[in-house]
Amino acid sequence: MLDRSPRRSVLKWKPCSRGLGQHWRYVVLLMFEPIPLAQVMIFRMKILQMTIAELSGTLLQYATANSQLSFTTPPIGAFQSDKCDIAALPINGQLAVRVAEPLCGIPVLQQLPSDTSSDLRMCEILIDGMAQRRATLRVVAETLISHLDEFPRLTRTIKMSDIADACSIHVTTVSRALDNKLCLTEVGEIALKKCIVGFQ
Repeated sequence: MLDRSPRRSVLKWKPCSRGLGQHWRYVVLLMFEPIPLAQVMIFRMKILQMTIAELSGTLLQYATANSQLSFTTPPIGAFQSDKCDIAALPINGQLAVRVAEPLCGIPVLQQLPSDTSSDLRMCEILIDGMAQRRATLRVVAETLISHLDEFPRLTRTIKMSDIADACSIHVTTVSRALDNKLCLTEVGEIALKKCIVGFQ
């Protein structure tokens, strides 16, 4: 049962570099959060760890239960898949890393009423978590691939801690981002974790 009582939170700001320049992010979204903060953070971690197939299933499940959640068509040139989370393919002679969008489309939520229910709030967290997942996957994959001289050949010349240091994120975040993620390459599909030292 969700705790719907007002909860006082403390805003915590810190600079965060993800390899794409400095930006500011917040840890707590609302001063009065209808959902326990621990539940929000766990949900965000689960979203990052999901494969694209698991994410698509979750989105469709939420859309079935909430009429305000719908989908829009991804922009032209976007990579859509229900299997591979990353595409690392040459475009105009250069290797381009793209994060997959679900086949069902990009989720959008209609304008929320002032008395947002916990269910709709979870949809909002899901959409925001997807955006964070997309950004984290892209920078982790770009960092990983840029350190592999013979990619897509599996040379295993980089450690997970090296990626974490380069992206200025925790090593467990890197692990979740790469967990069970497939990358589409010129030579077929490869598991990204197999490019890491110590993983089979």
